[in-house]
Amino acid sequence: MDKNYASIKPTSPISHQYRRLAQKIADLCPKNFATEIALIGSTACGVADEDSDIELICWINNIATALERKEWLETIGAREILIDKEPLSDGSVWTTCLFENTWVEIGWQNELAQEKLLCALLEGTILDSSQLIGAGLLTQAIILRSNGLINNWQNRLKYYPENLSTALISSLIKPWQSSHLIKVRFALVKRQQRFALTQKLTQDINNLLRILFAVNKKWESSTKWLDLVLEQMTIKPLKLVERIDRIFSCLSLNEKVCLTLELIIETLNLLPQSPDIKQAINTLEKNLD
Repeated sequence: MDKNYASIKPTSPISHQYRRLAQKIADLCPKNFATEIALIGSTACGVADEDSDIELICWINNIATALERKEWLETIGAREILIDKEPLSDGSVWTTCLFENTWVEIGWQNELAQEKLLCALLEGTILDSSQLIGAGLLTQAIILRSNGLINNWQNRLKYYPENLSTALISSLIKPWQSSHLIKVRFALVKRQQRFALTQKLTQDINNLLRILFAVNKKWESSTKWLDLVLEQMTIKPLKLVERIDRIFSCLSLNEKVCLTLELIIETLNLLPQSPDIKQAINTLEKNLD
């Protein structure tokens, strides 16, 4: 599978600068703190700008304590160190700091936990978006230190399981199969509940994008660089970014809902037509009449 947006345009000058700084941090990291280190995110993909930060993830079997990680960062000159109190859903622990006047996020993950997660991803049993985004980040990563594990994981993630695509689409279209759930949007329009409606439409668009990742057999990505990601998709509605932007512009609330439902219907018509997908399309169309 191709990387989502790693080669869309020439690497930005800031990405070059940040990559050198990321390598410096990796070189300063003790071997007993990380056996594998990778650069991820916008800098790895070459699209970093002046508002981007550096994102590193480290793997080792026995993760150093929060205090040990803080003390190491202090020894290399990092400032404003903030250590997350709780791990993420994948078990990784993260720290944010300022290094040479650049914001850096560093995560630590247990190697065995990463391997277990990878196996579950490739079996198609994980539908959680944050963990699917994690897989996407790993495919795009630049290796800064390794004994071979990162390259092994990246090679295995070139395969996108068919059953994952099917399961994701089946799960994501369920809210659109119910007339009652669709009519909630028009009820919010009638009540002029702009914030609640925006939340509902944001969820709709997010689910639509996740469906496009699934049907295009791509691991999910952050929406921060949506236009670049969508350029790499062959199956998608026309002028998708412009249409999403229009939905969240200053239209009437009713227009926002109608444009969203029309975009969902167009997206679902691009998919292989299962009974569930046909039901969702029919339900959406009836509520647009």
